[in-house]
Amino acid sequence: MAAPVRRGRSAAGRAEVRGDLVRAALTLFTEHGYDDTTVDDIAAAAGVGRRTFFRYFRGKEDAVSPDHETCLSRVDAVFAAAHDAEPLAPLVLRAADPVFDL
Repeated sequence: MAAPVRRGRSAAGRAEVRGDLVRAALTLFTEHGYDDTTVDDIAAAAGVGRRTFFRYFRGKEDAVSPDHETCLSRVDAVFAAAHDAEPLAPLVLRAADPVFDL
């Protein structure tokens, strides 16, 4: 009998595991609150072990906003590419798009 294939072996599998962890975290935070939800709870709900959780995130805070650093980079890029004469309000709205997408 062949050993089961581990989901995190391929890029698609890693994305699936990461998504499962984020969804589990958000569900548990909604149901039980942030403070009463542990990393072990999140991992179990996603069907993975604690060690697997920490391969994807440093802590439960990161599971809430998994792409925070990427989002900040996109916001920075909008401001860096802006023309000096561009009105501030439309610039801020454009820079906010990645935050809203997150």
